[in-house]
Amino acid sequence: MKVWLVLPVMLFAALAAGCGGGNRLVMVVTSNPSEALIYVNDYPRGVTPIEIPYLYMGTYRIQLRHEGYDDLDELVSIGRPWYNWIPFMSLVIDSLPFSVRHERRLHFDLTPTPPPEF
Repeated sequence: MKVWLVLPVMLFAALAAGCGGGNRLVMVVTSNPSEALIYVNDYPRGVTPIEIPYLYMGTYRIQLRHEGYDDLDELVSIGRPWYNWIPFMSLVIDSLPFSVRHERRLHFDLTPTPPPEF
């Protein structure tokens, strides 16, 4: 059997066996002003700036609260990374010996609360 036929099969078998890298999906959330409390899908996650790992692509409810500023409540849709559109690419990435980091950066500007009128 010719080597050029065996080599791709061996390479695919090694990748399919899985070396344990995989995807690392991260939301990086910043705000102006910083130090805003952040809730993701109604669960408190900390203060901005923050890195939040996520497990699925889809819609997330992001809420930010900061004293002296109006609360912010937005639905954010997170789509698939570009490499997941290529057939079988997720199998290859999941079998790499290192993690592939996919960051989704979100920035929010909070509006100051107007002073009360008398």
